[in-house]
Amino acid sequence: MKKVMKYVFMLAVLTTAFISCKNEEEIPDGKGEVGVKLTDASFPFGFVSEANVGVTKVELKNADGEYVTVFEASSSASTTYNLLEYTNGATATVETSDIAPGVYSRARITFDAVSVHMNGNIDGGNGDDTVFDLSEDLSSSYEVSIDPALEVEEGEHSDVLFDIDANSAFSFNTSIIGEFIHMITEISGCSLTLSEQSIRVCDLDQTGAISGKVTVSGDTEENLLVQVNANGHTLTTHTKSDATYTFIGIKGGDYTVKVTTSDNQVHQSSVTVTGTETGTCDFTIL
Repeated sequence: MKKVMKYVFMLAVLTTAFISCKNEEEIPDGKGEVGVKLTDASFPFGFVSEANVGVTKVELKNADGEYVTVFEASSSASTTYNLLEYTNGATATVETSDIAPGVYSRARITFDAVSVHMNGNIDGGNGDDTVFDLSEDLSSSYEVSIDPALEVEEGEHSDVLFDIDANSAFSFNTSIIGEFIHMITEISGCSLTLSEQSIRVCDLDQTGAISGKVTVSGDTEENLLVQVNANGHTLTTHTKSDATYTFIGIKGGDYTVKVTTSDNQVHQSSVTVTGTETGTCDFTIL
């Protein structure tokens, strides 16, 4: 079997942001607050109807070396999300939590379930979804550095972003030769190789964003692959129906954004992110 990833399962990010949802008056004395939100990047094709993850626990490591729990699911079940519903910065609120002020340098996230549903109603399908349960491939938890470190101030909210490079974590098994899968029947399996090295975590209050629009021959195109290298990680997303895209959690600096068009041509452009601002990087491709 040949494992095919590129242009097939470009699930760019699983992003969990901790964002305040309360007024300052509601935060207990001596505490700051974080809230848990979930976002993701879209798939580049219609074969997948669901990509579900079950989040059971999120912890942050304080200056004393202790892990503080900011989210924990009930003992009966995890909180499950279909990542396809949250794309290009859209988020789902998971939880809010009060936490002691301070600097948090590392994070730990625990999943208990991962599954991919192949859409059986498209051409080549039999009407029934095929489900790949990848839960057995999960480790007990994943611990990563927070860069820049999360700074929580008393009476204030703080945002922290968990970004999983699923482009390297997921792959389909197929017997075809080449880079593209044309029919759902060509997919024979899916595997998960998630590791700590494929997870990026940062303080959103100290980072900016990159956004733009891609126009090809005067037309807007959906589901074009967009990539940027940021702090040793390759981040990927896909253009929305209006041809726009967004990357969040980007540290200040100079970046090269790449777009792959439907004819497999790669175009690139430079953009600068200053502080917490959004750098605009539009593409006009003739």
